[in-house]
Amino acid sequence: MDLTDDEMWIVLDGCRTEGEREFIREMSRRASGWRELGIDNDHLLGTTEPFMMLMVDISKDKRVLRTLRADYRDSKVVVGVDETQQSATDLDEASPDVLVVTEGTPRSFATAAADWMEREIRRFVQVREEC
Repeated sequence: MDLTDDEMWIVLDGCRTEGEREFIREMSRRASGWRELGIDNDHLLGTTEPFMMLMVDISKDKRVLRTLRADYRDSKVVVGVDETQQSATDLDEASPDVLVVTEGTPRSFATAAADWMEREIRRFVQVREEC
């Protein structure tokens, strides 16, 4: 399935390697299926500096509840919840809540990252409000 430029998570011109292009194509293809889960392009953020970082905001009532993040480097992908919601720190690879995949192809890295993100998107999140 070929995606239009508007359907891509980030513009392919920002990618430095063919591996990054393959990763972003697969992540974008998977994200297109998340529309039925309430995730549209406004919830998808990405950058290629200093490495490829893709973020998904999980929102309710126009308030971001969680930010999911996939950090892709040609030799691995690290996926987890961005506690800062601003990509201000690296994901903690030692955390049991963070997925680290170090073997595979760019497409298999994207598949692992997208599978993890989709499980998190589908997961119920209870919001506690304090007065």
